[in-house]
Amino acid sequence: MSDSFYEKLPNDLLIRFYVEIKKNIETGSLTNELDTELKLIKAVSQKRNINLFDLNCNV
Repeated sequence: MSDSFYEKLPNDLLIRFYVEIKKNIETGSLTNELDTELKLIKAVSQKRNINLFDLNCNV
């Protein structure tokens, strides 16, 4: 299986994507359909031992 787009990103950019997508879903700017994108980012972050739940990305 080929690498996903998110697997190719450096950690800092991966985190920024996560924060922005999550923020936009919570504010209604983006639809909940992007939850799939969040799941992909979470999977990559787990492989890299990045804890996304410790991020302060509250809207």
